[in-house]
Amino acid sequence: MVSHTPAPDQSVSEQSVATENDNAIKSSPEKSGDKKRSNSKIIVFVALGVVVVLAAILVILLPGIRCGIYTSKGDRLMEEQKYEEAIAEYDNALKIKPDDEKARKQLGTAYVSWTRNLADSHDYDTALSLLDEGYGKLEMNELLDARASMFIEYMDYELSEGNENLDGMSYEKADAAYDKLLELDPGNEDAYLGKVEIRIRTCQFEEALEIAEKAYEIVGGDKLKKRIDMLESGTIFASNGWVMRRTGYDSSGNITYIHDLTYNIQGNTDTVTWKDPSGNVLDFIDLEYNEKGWLLVGYWYNSDSGKILKIERTYDGYDYEQVKYSSSNGDIDQYFKGTVNEDGNVLEYTEYTKDWVFESRKEYEYNDDGLWIKSTDYNADGTVARYHTMEYDERGNRTKYSIYDSNGNITDYRIYEYDEDGFLLKETEYEADGTVKRVVQAN
Repeated sequence: MVSHTPAPDQSVSEQSVATENDNAIKSSPEKSGDKKRSNSKIIVFVALGVVVVLAAILVILLPGIRCGIYTSKGDRLMEEQKYEEAIAEYDNALKIKPDDEKARKQLGTAYVSWTRNLADSHDYDTALSLLDEGYGKLEMNELLDARASMFIEYMDYELSEGNENLDGMSYEKADAAYDKLLELDPGNEDAYLGKVEIRIRTCQFEEALEIAEKAYEIVGGDKLKKRIDMLESGTIFASNGWVMRRTGYDSSGNITYIHDLTYNIQGNTDTVTWKDPSGNVLDFIDLEYNEKGWLLVGYWYNSDSGKILKIERTYDGYDYEQVKYSSSNGDIDQYFKGTVNEDGNVLEYTEYTKDWVFESRKEYEYNDDGLWIKSTDYNADGTVARYHTMEYDERGNRTKYSIYDSNGNITDYRIYEYDEDGFLLKETEYEADGTVKRVVQAN
């Protein structure tokens, strides 16, 4: 029997291979698990990295997003003109991003728009306060420019209010407007002139002079100086040409009388007061007008003594009858019969004594502006006794008054001189040959 014994090398080799294979088989599951765990860790690290990156991005972007949301809300509110609410939203946006240019720009626009609306309703004080508030937040030159422009507009408005109320004879409102203008600009000459003018138109001449002198010490100014000179003279005009005080003089230049006048809203004489040279009241007349503005109660005065004489009229269409009294409540002095035009201006009248004896007849002519340019006096037989002519400048101020005899020869005349603002400077009365009879210096 033959015995086969494996070769040693072959046996060892096969066993070795088998063992290695077994080891390979045994070790394979363990290496696979390690690999999975390694991959999971990588995924986690990557995910964490992504989260960190996203978080970082959100940290960077979120304030801008929130700022944009508030800004958008502000924009919508601006379109609805809800400026106060819009400002609150822009403020919220800037709390998140203080340097956000859009939010800053829109906030500035909101302040300007809101204050423009307030200014349109003349609430300038609130508007200026808000512009100051806006500049405190933003320090934008646009807000400074808006404030400067609005401040000028505010002053113009108060001056306009003062002047309009002055012309409307709402003197308390006018005074308040001028006072407000002086709060804004203590050196405003126009405001002081307005306050002086109120006192002139209400015959408070001493107070007008006091204000004018005080103002001149503060701001100077040619206009204030002219008011002072005028107020210290005997002839005082309002800025619209009303004669507020008329002073009579004798041939030596001494004061013989004073007339103080007031006016109604239509510009017609409302009252006249006759005073002696010391300012004591001698007589007083209230004038009256009908619904057409035609005179019902008026006055005449004696140019030498200044005595005022009351007249009363009654109308029948354009015809009228007039009674003149010896004073404000005296006896009948004369009767008149005449006609007026549609403006109530006398076209002609016949003058009678208190016993209805004819004395004279007069006719009047007017220019297109309704200013008296000529009057002609007639005798009882209808012949011309004398006539008068008036000349005016472009302002409507009388520049020359001339008297002629029946032959057309000038007997005397008066020249009136004014400054560039239309205020009377001087009245000079001349003889026919040019000899000066009397000079009245207004300032």
